[in-house]
Parts: sequence; structure tokens; C-alpha cells
Amino acid sequence: MADVQETSVDNISEEKVEDDPSKEALMYNEASVDSLSVTSTIPDVAPIGELDLEMSFEQRRSEGAITSDEVSKDPLGFLVKEVKAMDINSIVNTGIVLAVTIAVLSKLATVDAGLMRGWTAAEMAARIPVDNWNSYSAVLENSPVSTKAFTSATVYTIGDIIAQRTEGATIGELDRPRIVRSLLAGLIGHGPLSHIWYDKSETLFSDVLEWTEWWSVFPKVVLDQMTWGPFWNNVYIVMLGA
Repeated sequence: MADVQETSVDNISEEKVEDDPSKEALMYNEASVDSLSVTSTIPDVAPIGELDLEMSFEQRRSEGAITSDEVSKDPLGFLVKEVKAMDINSIVNTGIVLAVTIAVLSKLATVDAGLMRGWTAAEMAARIPVDNWNSYSAVLENSPVSTKAFTSATVYTIGDIIAQRTEGATIGELDRPRIVRSLLAGLIGHGPLSHIWYDKSETLFSDVLEWTEWWSVFPKVVLDQMTWGPFWNNVYIVMLGA
């Protein structure tokens, strides 16, 4: 009789569990949580030091990873770390830009080296730009073709670097052969050819047509845009190999 009662109690408990959907849902949720806790993994995270070495200076600066405290506490160590993080192209390009910049600034600043002994800072600031312009004008008058050639080479080189940087290239991604082609385009193309063109154009308007009034600038611009402009643009494209 007791065995029959125990069997009846077990059957009743099983029926209650089967009839109660909330208990079945609870058991299912517990099983799901257990499986998630077993299968979930933590992604590998690279150490901060490795991330610092992999990130370029410009990326870290744009993302706010470089702070003033990091530079001020150990500037030499910071510089060494940044150099190690740079690739060979970044080092070469940075070295070239720095060398040229220092040479140009040194030349501009020492134009009055033999005269400015005892000058004040205000006198230097007032005289150096004027004397550099006068020096350039004198060289231009004595050697017009070569001066215009070097001027165009400088402008085209700087312009190509700015263009590449605007396109999104970093200092290490600058295309040096392309920069050299732009330099040569200004040196052997735009500078000398511009000298010849504008010399002939001035002769045409002054001596042949005798258009020397103020309004003569308008036909000069029209002629320049219809002839010299398209001609040089095509020559420049060919010289760049585009």
C-alpha cells in the first residue's frame, strides 16, 4: 500500500512539472546561461606598448593618444620611441624635408649677415624680407631663365607635396619619384617655357599691336588662356606620365 502511494506522489509531481510552463521556461533559461558562460571568450588585447609602437605619430596625435605630459616628462625618450615607430620611408622623407627647410631658412635669415651686426630684432624683421626680395630681383635680372626655372621647380615641388598630403598620404607614403617629376617639370619645362612665352607675348602687345593701355591686360589674359594654358597643361601631364 505504501509503494502505491509513493508511485502516485511521483506521478503527481511529474504531472505538475509538465503542466507548469513557467518552470520549463526557467529550466531552459538556466541551461542557456550555462552554455553562454562556457562558450564566451575574452578577445585578445595587445599590450599598450605594442599598440604605441604600431601606431604612427600622426594617428596617435589625431586620436588623442599623445599627451603633453608624455612629451614633457621624457622628451628624448619620446623622440626615440617615435623614431623607432617610423618606417624607413618616413625617416628618409622627414630628413629630406628638414634638410631643405633648414637650408632655405638659413639662406633667407643670413642675407644681411655682413651688415646686421648690432641690429635690433625689429630692424632685422623689417630689413630681411626686403633685402631678400631685392636680392631675388637682382638675380632675376641677371639670369632670368635659370632663376625662373629654379623658382618653378621649387613651386611645383612644394605643390606636389601639398597635393599628396591633401590626398591623405602620410609623410612616409609620399611618392618621391612623382615629386622628382614635378620638380623636373618646373625646372626644365614651366620655368624656361614661361620665360619664352611671356617675352614673346609682351613683344606682340607692346611692339606689334601697340596695346599698352590699362585694358590691354584683358586680351593678354584671353590669349594666355586660349594658347599657353592648354599647351602647358598637356605638356605637364606628359612629363608626369599621367
